[in-house]
Amino acid sequence: MDPFGDALLAVQLLQHDPAGLGGIILRGAGPARDALIAELGPMRRLPIGIDDEALIGGRDLAATLAGRSGTVRPGLLAQADGGLLLVSMAERMTDAVAARIASVMDTGEVVIERDGATARHPARFGLVLLDDGQGDERVPDRLAERLAFRFDLSAVAPGQILSDSSRFTGESVGQGEPSPIAALRALAATGLALGIESPRATLLAIRTAQLLADSAVPSEDALATAARLVLAHRATRMPGTPESQTPPPPPTDQGEPEIGDTLDDVVLEAVTAALPPDVLAAMAAGAGRRTSTG
Repeated sequence: MDPFGDALLAVQLLQHDPAGLGGIILRGAGPARDALIAELGPMRRLPIGIDDEALIGGRDLAATLAGRSGTVRPGLLAQADGGLLLVSMAERMTDAVAARIASVMDTGEVVIERDGATARHPARFGLVLLDDGQGDERVPDRLAERLAFRFDLSAVAPGQILSDSSRFTGESVGQGEPSPIAALRALAATGLALGIESPRATLLAIRTAQLLADSAVPSEDALATAARLVLAHRATRMPGTPESQTPPPPPTDQGEPEIGDTLDDVVLEAVTAALPPDVLAAMAAGAGRRTSTG
């Protein structure tokens, strides 16, 4: 596995669809992270201590003084529409700011109501969260679950920074198209086997696979790559544990059970082989959550 290559591939996918993929969390300050930030290009910066008016927007005082009362000035989230927001020390972000951002990410717009004035502004953006937390410090969960990617670059050696083995070219990845049902089932089953509770993870993986395959129906290779990028860092248990055993799906009238089972195995194997060291360490220490598969 090439950690920097995967991270490079992820940031390039993020450039193609910031809002659809939500964003990326980057741990490990150093040359590797700096190189990825440079790859992303110009971004607006979001201070972790930003106030509500600067974030969401408010009354335009200059316009009011000029006699245009009721004019509303858009905040940073609306200004970032179509692009990316960079947040340093994201682990220190307050819950209130995280909640505001998460709400806007879900709706794709900012609604401003100030002193009787109301305005709506589109706000579809992605987040680049730089996480330097120590101990229990971490990026707010409500944001982390909305972001497709997370990478710890602490162990990336300088020689690996030049790797471009996973560079995204915009060309389709892999040959052959499983059915939409088989594709969705493979990602959902993989998430379930790894103890991933949030359905957002499956949706983010599907969108990643579609971008990789340049198709609404992604190929087997695209599904495996997307699962590696989106699901591996979310795993809370190893597949094969009692909690990850699920009953077989009910038969369908589309004649796909055997094909689906094979695709499920391919995707799960790709993720299992790419589990990050910090995730494996958490599992070994018993930090993974035990969840029901019901």
